[in-house]
Amino acid sequence: MRILIYTFLHYHIYIFTHFHIFTFVFLVLAAACLIFLLVISPAKTSPVVGLNGKILTNSVSTIEKPIIGGIPQGMIIRGENIGNPVLLYVHGGPGGPAYPLCGNDLKKLEKLFTICYWEQRGSGLSYSKNISVASMNLNQLVEDAADCTRYLIKKFDKQKIFILGHSWGSLLGAFTIQKYPELFYAFLGVGQIGDTYLSELESYEFVVNEARIRNNKWALKKLGKLKVPGREAGGRDWYDYFIKQRKYVFKYGGARYGEKRTYIEAIMAVFFCREYTIQDKLNYPAGLRFSQICLDSYMLNDDPDKLVIEQKIPVYIFQGLHDHQTSYTVAKSYFDKLKAPIKKFYTFPYSAPSPHIEEYDAFEKIVKEDILSKG
Repeated sequence: MRILIYTFLHYHIYIFTHFHIFTFVFLVLAAACLIFLLVISPAKTSPVVGLNGKILTNSVSTIEKPIIGGIPQGMIIRGENIGNPVLLYVHGGPGGPAYPLCGNDLKKLEKLFTICYWEQRGSGLSYSKNISVASMNLNQLVEDAADCTRYLIKKFDKQKIFILGHSWGSLLGAFTIQKYPELFYAFLGVGQIGDTYLSELESYEFVVNEARIRNNKWALKKLGKLKVPGREAGGRDWYDYFIKQRKYVFKYGGARYGEKRTYIEAIMAVFFCREYTIQDKLNYPAGLRFSQICLDSYMLNDDPDKLVIEQKIPVYIFQGLHDHQTSYTVAKSYFDKLKAPIKKFYTFPYSAPSPHIEEYDAFEKIVKEDILSKG
């Protein structure tokens, strides 16, 4: 009997002890992970410093959430000198705020401009479950862009500002300057959108051809089942298509020329973005999905001639020759039909959708010589 009692007690003491050791280790690891997440998520942007490491006197580095279009909308503002021209950066996606993905790559541009990375309604810092689907439309975002511009003009005491639209942002930017030309000096379209449906047909053909060249039977099988939605398709259909098709664009160098990219890289960029809180990082993919479902159909317009509009300010288009997300040939066709007091089209031979990052030095040279020098 004593042996049985001893064995019983010993067994339960062993279980109890190891259970608490396991619990302790789990709690320590969980606490360490939480501390790590908090350390990399301070919701602060680093100061702009000179070569000596000291903060530049007239620099700006701030995160703000002013009321734009009736709701708080996030913006990350950075620049070496507040006396410089202001640039509103209109990101792509829809719903894909640029700063976590390219803020570090565009640090040099902070010498030329005070850059406002505006995070559009329904995305990133501007995402909320309370935003109505009815407000997620092109007209509302044009008004938001105009309100954001007026906010910057007042904040930095400017008469006008410059605006850069990337991918989806080039569509939003084009409609914004068409309605409110008095707010802007010039428009920089990077990865310019034209007839997006034709662009998507080209993009699909690109990934199929690349899969054939590589004799990737698995990819060909998957792509064979994936059909480009019709012009009349809704945002959810396009969102489901893009999620599957774009991973092959990334894989075959259509998202960064000559480089295989993955969704993981974008996820990690957001994860380590110190300008975001933990909640902001969780909101990023939610905002991306929400925005694309609501707004994709505005890109894939059944009347592409609506996009060919006459502009009253200078338009400069920067296009990567190997862009297989916003087709080079479609962008050039858009440019050829466009009317503007000054219009220029720049081809970047070693770029895909982001020539302002992939060939930054060439981009900066054009900005200095062709845009800023014009006053």
